[in-house]
Amino acid sequence: MPEDVLFCWSGGKDSAMALHALREQGDCRVTALLTTITEQYDRISMHGVRRVLLERQAESIGLPLHAVPIPPQCINTIYERRMEEALAEHFARGVRRVVFGDIFLEDLRAYREKNLVLVGMQAIFPVWKRDTRELAREFVRLGFRAIAVCVDPRVLDASFAGRELNSSFFDDLPPGVDPCGENGEFHTFVFDGPIFTAPISIQVGETVMRDGFCFCDLLPEREENGNAIRKCQWKVDSTSGNSVHDRRVCRCGAAHCSPSDELLTDRRSRAFLWGSFFEQARCRRDSAALAHCGRYFCRVSSPHVLGLREFSGERGHRALVAPRKVCWPFGGRDSGGRYSVFFNH
Repeated sequence: MPEDVLFCWSGGKDSAMALHALREQGDCRVTALLTTITEQYDRISMHGVRRVLLERQAESIGLPLHAVPIPPQCINTIYERRMEEALAEHFARGVRRVVFGDIFLEDLRAYREKNLVLVGMQAIFPVWKRDTRELAREFVRLGFRAIAVCVDPRVLDASFAGRELNSSFFDDLPPGVDPCGENGEFHTFVFDGPIFTAPISIQVGETVMRDGFCFCDLLPEREENGNAIRKCQWKVDSTSGNSVHDRRVCRCGAAHCSPSDELLTDRRSRAFLWGSFFEQARCRRDSAALAHCGRYFCRVSSPHVLGLREFSGERGHRALVAPRKVCWPFGGRDSGGRYSVFFNH
């Protein structure tokens, strides 16, 4: 009988190849995908991919997703504590081994194995010590498709961000860059291949610089209600050098905008503007609350300053509501909404 195992999933090519290899071996049954999500941004940690695309990957693979929230710039102690809590849940269900897509980094393997020992578990590395050039060729040959979503511009030109991983991509990599990006040169999002029952429909969005890395934003091709996704408008913040929303012209709506996209603040209330709510836009996280209560939505770091009252929305997500005038100082277009909606995550 196949052994039940947990898969540590990044959404990228190495994870995809490891899962494919594991299924080919046939001696293990994956019970769930485990992925860390940066909680403020609601994106895959390091890769910067939106949660909705991760969820669609898991759905197409046919496995449940266990998302582990971690803070931005997460320190090891917090990361290890939250991973230990997540692993303990699967240990209680009888899972004793965890699968990783690492290829040759000895220190990373040792780190993973050390932490697993603490919870009584062991690691499996299906593509360990595979030649990365051959692994890249096999990735293409098997019919996998992926996009480079994060590039380290110190070692790889930013123009690689947003490119599909095909033979041309790998041929164009400069000497010294690992074909699988195993040293962190680039990260990817896989949207098609033999492990999926159907491709993940995506649209390539804006390419931005943030925290020293070049990110290519990927969007779902269409909203769940059939409306086309609108691209965001960006500008460069003169202080940080990061790309941020140009609040004067961006009207992207709730459905594909995340808190990581907006860095502008208003010191009078310490609230973060998240965007303008359009009637036809649907917020995946709390659509019922937004559709019922308002036209504006923000994320508030100090809600008590504004005297907001709490509102319990769909799926247990909590929000805070207040008269629309609260949002007026932050800009946006007054469309007559009765309330402003503030998420409280």
